[in-house]
Amino acid sequence: MIRRLALVIYLVSLSIIAIVLFIVSVNELEHYRISIIDILFWTVFVVWAELASIKLPKGGAALSVGGVVDCSIIVLFPTPIAALYGVLSGIVTSVKRKVDLERFVFNISMFAVTMSVSSLIINIANVKLYEVGPNITSDISSVPNLIIPILAPFICSIIVYFIINTGLVSIAIGISENESPIYIWKTNYKWTIPSIAAMGPIGLVIALVYYLLSSINPILAIIGVSVFFLPTLLMRYAHKLFVDVNNAYFNSIKALVSALDASHHYTQGHSTRVSRNAEIVSKHLKLPEKDIESISQGALLHDIGKIGLDKSILDKDGALSNSEWDQVKQHPVLGARIIHDLTFLEEAKQVVLHHHERIDGKGYPYGLIGDDIPLGAKIVNALDSLDALTSDRAYRHALTVEQALDILQTGAGEQFDRTIVKTVTELVESGQLVFQSEVEDDDLEPEVILTLRDVKEALNTETEGSPV
Repeated sequence: MIRRLALVIYLVSLSIIAIVLFIVSVNELEHYRISIIDILFWTVFVVWAELASIKLPKGGAALSVGGVVDCSIIVLFPTPIAALYGVLSGIVTSVKRKVDLERFVFNISMFAVTMSVSSLIINIANVKLYEVGPNITSDISSVPNLIIPILAPFICSIIVYFIINTGLVSIAIGISENESPIYIWKTNYKWTIPSIAAMGPIGLVIALVYYLLSSINPILAIIGVSVFFLPTLLMRYAHKLFVDVNNAYFNSIKALVSALDASHHYTQGHSTRVSRNAEIVSKHLKLPEKDIESISQGALLHDIGKIGLDKSILDKDGALSNSEWDQVKQHPVLGARIIHDLTFLEEAKQVVLHHHERIDGKGYPYGLIGDDIPLGAKIVNALDSLDALTSDRAYRHALTVEQALDILQTGAGEQFDRTIVKTVTELVESGQLVFQSEVEDDDLEPEVILTLRDVKEALNTETEGSPV
């Protein structure tokens, strides 16, 4: 209820700011003679750019090459026109993605505010290109005299554009998902900074070409700018390729995990819950975002080596023999071997390999002691045990959360890291961790679920589960 109220207040405030900015800037139109050809061309350009948007991994955010077009518009047109193009971007984005009313209002307001503030910076510097500002020359023969006064205000404008655009989206997602906006921003947008940096110069060049050719012939200006559609398309392709590759990585991980969990009734959802809880604990410990992601991935994959074990051992409802127990102890090594060649999982591999090490050195596979054990492995060790204890198994019924916490606290300093146990206890008591009874077994997307045999064949393992 509180989050809902906060989101409504945020949307209303953003809408009011957008309206106020438009009203304040509307008197600028008196100084401009707007051509209908210009308006129609840039309208088509804006619509096309927003229709080419790419979905980002967190919170339903998206990235479009509309940034290139926006960079041109804010230096070309007066602020109220730029704001209206922002509204158009919001409408196109919302219709394309079939969003609800709240997101529709947010998209329109966010784009309008972003375009208005960015355009105002250019306007304050008096370097708008549509009707050449008093601080620059309109002499086409002297291009440097045209460009130099624009550069500093334009760079400031693009930085502000990026901060406002991505910041407002990250705040909205953070409120709706109870996540840190900074975490959302780093997940969705940090990697886009080089691309955004490239969009700015391209947008400025497009604006300059359009302005210079317009003084000769408006149709020639349209043809000249259309030439820049190709690099814009290539930029979109680069964005999409990056996102698609990352999605393929994550879907591969989910496929492997779902195959393992689906093959053993008593462990369904185990890896997903441990991964979610590992992310929560890592954030609570204020670890770097890169470490949080690696630990979460390692937690998701921590039992993947069990694919190489005999199913009868994993499903056995009695005590394991010494030889069977020796096989089980190999699953961290098998898991690390399975993901060895996936370089993007290098840090996660350490979690997979060492999640059964104990603080007192009595763990496996290498008997590491204390600080020699990676922090991520310590986190997963505790959370793996907590989830296993509170879940049904073939050989026993689930314990209560309180009973499981008692076992963790008893083992603190020997099996488990004391700080991790303390953190886990605090998060359990505040209701922030998830358990088997709270998560549906079908949480993983059905399109990435594979059978155990499919995965074994993909990994070139033998039917009996012997390692590669």
